[in-house]
Amino acid sequence: MENKKILRYFLPLIVFGVAVTFMLIYSTAYSPIKPNVQVILCYKFKTGVTENVKADQAKAFQKISKQLAVVADYNTGNVKNDKDSNFDIIHRFTFRSEHDLDTFHKSPEFLELVKNNEANWENQLEIKADLK
Repeated sequence: MENKKILRYFLPLIVFGVAVTFMLIYSTAYSPIKPNVQVILCYKFKTGVTENVKADQAKAFQKISKQLAVVADYNTGNVKNDKDSNFDIIHRFTFRSEHDLDTFHKSPEFLELVKNNEANWENQLEIKADLK
């Protein structure tokens, strides 16, 4: 009789402990890899490049970011400086690894985008950073 009382008392604790252990193991095994490489691409357009061409380039970068699975995150924005700024637009890409970044640089989609748009660029810069 005394054993049944003890079992009734400890059984919920045992079940709870097993459930918590399962959740910890599952969340550790299936948690996504944290992104750790970020690249910022900066471009200055040549004088006379139309706003439509600039918008088309931004759309092309956004399209690539959705097409390539190696891209973890993407954002774009116009540089908010005076007219003497060295750049007009930036594209920020986040990758999970250096290998993903290398795959992105060698992808046919990115190479084609660069080939199609480099005639419109007066200046370009790539900044790479490791995320902590």
